Amino acid sequence: ALAAAIKTEGVDLVLTGRMMDVGTLVLCPIERVSGTTVSATSLLAPKDAKKALERAVKALQKQKFEEAEKSIKSAIEAYPKYAAAYFQLGQLHQQQRRNEDARVAYSKALEMDGNYVIPYIELARIAAQEQKWAEVVAHTDRALALDPLDFPDGFVLNALANFNLKSLAAAESSARKAQRLDSLHRFPQEHLILAGILRHKQDLPGEAEQLRSYLKYAPSASNVGTVRSRLLELERTGDPIADRLPPRP
Repeated sequence: ALAAAIKTEGVDLVLTGRMMDVGTLVLCPIERVSGTTVSATSLLAPKDAKKALERAVKALQKQKFEEAEKSIKSAIEAYPKYAAAYFQLGQLHQQQRRNEDARVAYSKALEMDGNYVIPYIELARIAAQEQKWAEVVAHTDRALALDPLDFPDGFVLNALANFNLKSLAAAESSARKAQRLDSLHRFPQEHLILAGILRHKQDLPGEAEQLRSYLKYAPSASNVGTVRSRLLELERTGDPIADRLPPRP
């Protein structure tokens, strides 16, 4: 028989008479994922198209742009509905800083497969570079509605855009979702965004906590000096705020 014993400090699983302490389990509601990280059109691509795209990806990794573009076009000629090929064309143009061409390629990928999530994220990234915050929100909202589990960077972009649009509640919600998903701390910007939000809310201890996390996970960032100065300012305010700050690492 399967039995479970829940304790304040964790969860014990009792299985066929043996007890095993597995620590704290965090249960989250099941999210509906209708989007895909790999385009469904790739499953239907003929072998010659797949091989051409494989050559393109390898060439792109080596920054052999002309070779990559030639192979991508060969893949598309062999299979005009190849959403992944259009995505790689967008990647090629993005590396060349040809944002408008990249935007066209990503949009073509979505025309071929509207549930393909990654092109939405890249369109949002381009819009963020151009500070077109409403576009960032539109693209990330669509991407995260399709897949709310696999793209913490999508939530970071959404949080950044909403912050710049002064939609602080939406920005905070997305930033905290990014933190929950980003277990490897690949996107430390989420901490900086939250710090800005908490500063607006006059939650100075919370701001300090987020700044500390940012410095921990982005120690070589170009804005470290500015962040440290702000944290030092918070520490010097004294009274209950300084007392409630966690110790410096």
